[in-house]
Amino acid sequence: MPWLYDVQVPVRSQIAAERQRAGRIALQELLTRLTGLAQVPHHAEIDAALGAPERFFVSYRFSRRDAMSAAGQGAQEFLDVSFQPGDVLALLRRAGMPVWSANRPSVLVWLAIERGPTREIVAAGADLAAALDDRARRRGLQLRMPLMDLADFAIEPADVWGRFSPRLAQASVRYGPELVLLGRAAQTADGRWSSDWDIRRADGKPLPVDGRFVKRHQSAAGVAEQAVDQMADLLAARFAVRGDLVAIPVRVSGAGSIRDYAALLDHLQSQAYIERVHVDAVRAQTMELRLFVRSGRDQLAELLALGDRFVVEAAPSSSFDAALLDLAWRSDG
Repeated sequence: MPWLYDVQVPVRSQIAAERQRAGRIALQELLTRLTGLAQVPHHAEIDAALGAPERFFVSYRFSRRDAMSAAGQGAQEFLDVSFQPGDVLALLRRAGMPVWSANRPSVLVWLAIERGPTREIVAAGADLAAALDDRARRRGLQLRMPLMDLADFAIEPADVWGRFSPRLAQASVRYGPELVLLGRAAQTADGRWSSDWDIRRADGKPLPVDGRFVKRHQSAAGVAEQAVDQMADLLAARFAVRGDLVAIPVRVSGAGSIRDYAALLDHLQSQAYIERVHVDAVRAQTMELRLFVRSGRDQLAELLALGDRFVVEAAPSSSFDAALLDLAWRSDG
């Protein structure tokens, strides 16, 4: 997610006080993305950082683009900030906050809405899709909506309403998601909206937690935004790490050249949930490492499996090496 450390905040002017205010909002949004917490709790380190957010900037600039407001559509000025990842991650660790790595599952959203007698699928580019995308970006999620072009012509609202028919599963393949969020929302007689949702793995395997939930709001955008928040909370609880620093032994096979060794180490050292990598031994096709992390063995295995660079091998056969994590490295050639 290359944009994870880039935040855009609307501003009223370019004066220093307004830049300071927008920079504080930008840092608050980034901390929400990186911790997975909808509300980051008060802490002396966090409060001090919010008082001087520019210390964490790599760069900033002002930009203008069309945007919707209460007065309608018009040109809006923004402060675009790029933050320094290492400095912000160090801040979170000093404050004892959870850290959710930038390596996050991609999500495809199939949403059918019902207004009176008609149903339709929300496609990329629709106003409701924009509301979903905006909330997802604030929470640090990578969403895609179906294009509903000629390749999707066979998909009907009934497929989404009925939940993951074979046609829907096949249509999802082109988007390459790791997770699929299925939603159906209907406007009730009083004008409010009721919706129910289901998060599923794209490969059909069950999630380790129940991904079904119900949301109600006065608007369709409201239930969609609530669904994004619920999904972000669920994923952060599963993937964000916190706690004491521990060393987990890891054995990696499949790195057969100097280039493979370098790529493997670069990949591990780029992961926010790994604070230090120690190489214990290098043998033909195998590396023995210790990864210093704030997670358990099982959570580390799941985090490493994201992104398809590692295959997690079978669990150890004896209690003697129960802590050892066996991985196979997938070289990019």
